[in-house]
Amino acid sequence: MNPVEAWARQFLAVREVDSVSRTYRGDGPPSWRRPWPEVEAELSPARPGHWWPMVRLVDLLDAAGDARLLLDLGSGPGWPAVPLARKLRDVVAVDASELAVSLLEAARSRHDGLGLRIVRGGAARLPFPDATFDAVVMVDLLDVVPDPLAVAGEVRRVLRPGGRFCSHVQNFRYVLGERADLWQWGVTTPGEALACEVHHASLDPPHTLDLRFPLDPRHPSSRALAPLPMRDTDPHTLLAHLERLRPAMCGVVEVYRTTEYVVETAAEPFAQVGLTDLEVRSLDGEECREHAQALTAAGSLPAGPAAFEAAARELLEAMSRADDARGSCLSVRGGKPVG
Repeated sequence: MNPVEAWARQFLAVREVDSVSRTYRGDGPPSWRRPWPEVEAELSPARPGHWWPMVRLVDLLDAAGDARLLLDLGSGPGWPAVPLARKLRDVVAVDASELAVSLLEAARSRHDGLGLRIVRGGAARLPFPDATFDAVVMVDLLDVVPDPLAVAGEVRRVLRPGGRFCSHVQNFRYVLGERADLWQWGVTTPGEALACEVHHASLDPPHTLDLRFPLDPRHPSSRALAPLPMRDTDPHTLLAHLERLRPAMCGVVEVYRTTEYVVETAAEPFAQVGLTDLEVRSLDGEECREHAQALTAAGSLPAGPAAFEAAARELLEAMSRADDARGSCLSVRGGKPVG
């Protein structure tokens, strides 16, 4: 067991939390408090930051093929369900969060004629009959759920025979860079109750663990929050620091753990449940931005939505041919056998 978690379980009350309770605390993550360009309007090739969501959208559309009914798992505030619904006949968006569902409904109300249905539900236990969908997509979901294998099993169950799926997860090796093991600590953002947060990321096996220690700001020991480096703090230093803070700790320690993925492991949950024709691609957001900047400098940006989508598809194919495992995102494609 992680030494910091073992220390917490020895001295304090501990509660496991999932991605919904962690992400949607209060009014949701800060990124949801402003409009998402990929949800609110058509993406523009003149905006370098729009190429990355367009490449990801094209990847999802290509994987879905000629699907008539598509399921988007973990839609959040509308990505990618809303832009997919602009392209496809019938899209169902599912999220386990009440806040996410309300944001999805608000996004749908701002777009006339979207074939978008919204359902609140958990990805590990979907409220749909077997063999309902032609395609299933998931963006940044499988690496935050507590049971990836259960989610993969549900994907197989609700897909029709011959149906396709596509899952985007972060490339954990890209996140860690040259490190194989990383410890960090910090304090919760202003506006929340005071807490010390410890983050551990490791490639053996690829996973992350976050522990949130609530503190009484009135207690003198809370002053020990002060000076520790925020990155690359060794666990023994962290434990000594936590021991100094322990008199100020109050409430329940939250433990949040997730499975992370690298190129070699990204397809494993889907293979284990019997999905086939599996392919892992590496997509790079920074390469998208650099490509857009180069086209802008050359005065050769694509003109119009159709040309933008075609250009994004060419860039996507160039990435897949490069076989570069350093990209920030891993795209996993596959299907449900016909027989």
